[in-house]
Amino acid sequence: MKKLFLLMSLLISISAVNAQNMKIVYQERLKTPGNVKELSDPAIAAAVAAQLNRMNKTMVLYYEKGESFFGQLPSDNKEQSDFQNNVQLIQANGSYYKSHKKNESVSQEYIMDKTFLITESLNSEWKLLSEEKKIGNYSCKKAVNDKNITAWYCPDIPVNDGPYLYQGLPGLILEIEMPTKIITMHSIDFNTDIKDKIKIPASGKKISREEFNKLLAKKKEELGVNGKNPVTVIKM
Repeated sequence: MKKLFLLMSLLISISAVNAQNMKIVYQERLKTPGNVKELSDPAIAAAVAAQLNRMNKTMVLYYEKGESFFGQLPSDNKEQSDFQNNVQLIQANGSYYKSHKKNESVSQEYIMDKTFLITESLNSEWKLLSEEKKIGNYSCKKAVNDKNITAWYCPDIPVNDGPYLYQGLPGLILEIEMPTKIITMHSIDFNTDIKDKIKIPASGKKISREEFNKLLAKKKEELGVNGKNPVTVIKM
């Protein structure tokens, strides 16, 4: 059994090193906010937690030769509650293109019904830690940044990329933990057909990252949404 495990690990490593392109599927899960956990009525807390669970998403990263595209896979669930739709108006994921050759990213992101296009340089400031853990069959190492973000990357997959705009580590990022959500690798397909999957977002109002963040913060303030508790619970 031990020899079989070592052989499988070796085959995975060889596939990863030789991969020219990849399709990585991630599962995105929202955390239950602190104000929901503190509710005295367990029925309300359970109902809100269940709604949040229904908002979990399946995301995908396509990577080929230093370019990548990250976005949401189409959902089979066409029916959503007003609660889900309202939250997603603020937390829409958008789509993200990265070019490591040009050291540039192009993001299409949303605030309510408005679409924005953000072009910026790739930046990353990670602190590498010695802690390790397994994600699927892959051995990962931990890294953190000054924005309270934790990344788990796989050195056996020597690709400088990851979900959203996260990148800059000596291995593919298989998990990102933010204050409000966790994105974890579900599956990886090496050397698969991803023709026409990597595309540069082109529509939306051109804006800087700083301007976008200011607009987003203002809209969240108007709606009573904050980083720790992105869900406002109204008791009747």
